[in-house]
Amino acid sequence: MMKTWAPWRHIAVFVLAAILGAGGAGATANPYGIAGVGVLTRLSMPSGCSEYDWNVLQPANPINMVRVWGNYYDYNKITDTINNPTQFGSWVTNYPGKTWIIANEPDLADQDNLTIDQYARMFHRYYTFIKPLDPTARLAICGQSGGSTAGGLISATNWYQQVLTSYQTQFGANMPVDVWNVHSYCGPAQIEAPDKIINEFVSPFVQWCHTVQGGAYASCPVWITELPVGEWIGAMSPENVIYFMQIYLPRLEQAGIEKWFWFVSDNCGGYFGCQGSCVLTDPSGQVTSVGVAYSALANGYPNSVPAVVPFVPYPMPETVLFDFSGAFGTPWFNKGGWWSNTNSELRHTGIYPWPGTTCCPLYTYQDVGLSFRLKINSAPTNGNWAGVLLRSASRLHTHTDSGYLFFVGANGEAGLYNKVDGVVASVPGALCRRLRVVADVESRFNLR
Repeated sequence: MMKTWAPWRHIAVFVLAAILGAGGAGATANPYGIAGVGVLTRLSMPSGCSEYDWNVLQPANPINMVRVWGNYYDYNKITDTINNPTQFGSWVTNYPGKTWIIANEPDLADQDNLTIDQYARMFHRYYTFIKPLDPTARLAICGQSGGSTAGGLISATNWYQQVLTSYQTQFGANMPVDVWNVHSYCGPAQIEAPDKIINEFVSPFVQWCHTVQGGAYASCPVWITELPVGEWIGAMSPENVIYFMQIYLPRLEQAGIEKWFWFVSDNCGGYFGCQGSCVLTDPSGQVTSVGVAYSALANGYPNSVPAVVPFVPYPMPETVLFDFSGAFGTPWFNKGGWWSNTNSELRHTGIYPWPGTTCCPLYTYQDVGLSFRLKINSAPTNGNWAGVLLRSASRLHTHTDSGYLFFVGANGEAGLYNKVDGVVASVPGALCRRLRVVADVESRFNLR
């Protein structure tokens, strides 16, 4: 595979690597954190940086999370009770001074999945349970799914306002939030406009938190507990991620955010693109180039705000051939599901940890010519398809609004699905052997 970096970007990464592990100014107030555990030491992160776990309480962590039917001490939303209250009470008493994040993205069905009123009750339940046992504890409102655009700001603030109103209605008081919080992910189309993200989402959200309810939370810190690049939004190369990190996070330092937490480290089992280009350490525990850059920024805190340098497109490489006979790795990464190499073939086991379609391996973005073979071993009905998603030929397009899916059904029917407008065009010749799908991509199928 041929990959070209813009020279200035290569130099920036090298300089950051050279200062990895150096102490930085303002260590006790360092805002750099990690969503996930066990990575701070490996990255040589400075004192004051934090991490947290989604499912397990960590005595050494200053930040812990409680969820819905997740770990041993979590919340039952049907009965409005805390599981194992005696043991949980002992934990709170034995480890005082923690900040408690109450739930994870309860606005999403595939996360903690709570109504507005349920979430208000959950927050109240933990507040009235924890505070008498540990008056020094702080409660952080959940990380709502949020976003990083003007539309995401409206969605987030509307949801939080409804929660505040529900709490006031149910309990007759302002919701006792000690720490404000949101999740904020950015996609490939945003990496060259960090000031727009700050101006349209981050700064207005901080302002909203400090003025809502007549300024009741004017002194509360604001956190972003998951950020900033989600592989599911659109794959980017590590070089793209590092570039965005270096121009965006120093701006975030000055936007009123007290702490932020990079998602992900290496502890989520390969789900959500965790072995993709945004990880800080790879599955073997080795620090990636992205991890080196993140640690360097943390150790260099506070950072000066760099100018935005126009992106220089990568040159078109030669056709890449990857037969999957070796270890699963660059330029491919597994977004989800379970895969194995058998007889020099990449095979999918058909198991995926959530309902819905299985996810294919992803190819880290760059312009490329690609040749592949696809074999369907079992497709019991015409509703079962196998295929290849072909993104539009631009780094600034993502899978949410572009791309074509070439697919083959159980009866051998071949089709081309345009994700932009939802049109499916059948391909004449059920048992097609060779088909030109788009320029520079050739598909060869052997249906069995």
